[in-house]
Amino acid sequence: MSLIVVDTDVVSFLFRDDALSGVYSPILEGKQAVISFMSLAELALWPLKSHWSTVRERRLHDYLEENFGVCFPDEELCRLWAQVRYQGFAKGRPVSPSDAWIAATARYLSAPLVTHNQQHFRHLDRLEILTAAE
Repeated sequence: MSLIVVDTDVVSFLFRDDALSGVYSPILEGKQAVISFMSLAELALWPLKSHWSTVRERRLHDYLEENFGVCFPDEELCRLWAQVRYQGFAKGRPVSPSDAWIAATARYLSAPLVTHNQQHFRHLDRLEILTAAE
């Protein structure tokens, strides 16, 4: 089973059963879906910012645990993050620290990145992007 790295926005569509979830579900079908630790952190912020109930927060936790592996950083991933950030600066299109972790994770795993925010990533080398965005 091949790996695919899923950006936080796509996880959001899928969790909320947004209209775009029907577009992204087939892309993930038959793949081992992984999120960056950065996406996990971004998703952990939602319940805090929006004052979710414990039940809703548990539903998110269970959804993530059932559907996604998590890639945590090591020294190599940290070097890849630095390369992504540098490449963005060098091309005059800085990549946010959080997006750099997500892109670096895809590079680290040699896996495509599925995102609806392709504009955040399309200028990066050695990154295959899968999207339903136009």
